[in-house]
Amino acid sequence: MFGSLSHQPPGLVKMLTALGWWWHTPHDTLEHIDPANLERDTAIVLRVLWRLLSSPVVPLDYTAFCVSLDAELVNLQAALGDRLDLGLLRQRVQDLRQAAAAVNQLALSARGEQAQRLNHALMRASRLLVPLNYTAGNRFCHDSALPHPAWPSLGGLRELNSCA
Repeated sequence: MFGSLSHQPPGLVKMLTALGWWWHTPHDTLEHIDPANLERDTAIVLRVLWRLLSSPVVPLDYTAFCVSLDAELVNLQAALGDRLDLGLLRQRVQDLRQAAAAVNQLALSARGEQAQRLNHALMRASRLLVPLNYTAGNRFCHDSALPHPAWPSLGGLRELNSCA
């Protein structure tokens, strides 16, 4: 959730990430912390934690997830042409988007047992959906901390396209 905070301005040293050349090295020490960035990042973390801890229903909105996934599928479909029809997959993403919108609407007024049911359903959905945008393979295997393309789980479709 907070993996992309604390981006650093580009420097003379080429970096694999925007977190500074020292990131996760023996040189990752206090003098590299910008007080203004630390204040900003702390405010972001506190705001998110407050919302997570105080909302009756965990604030997970999978409509944005669906919009992003569908946009990637549109691009892949254009690249693949008629070699593979992604229409059914895109329809399932639209179905998920409608279901997510309905959950969002219910969450606005949910309390008690209904909020608990929604939280349980959202957590189950998270365990299935989040790995799609963060891992290329088995969700229990560690992917590198290096930059990767959006939706690495669609790598097989990209590979198919490159075989044209």
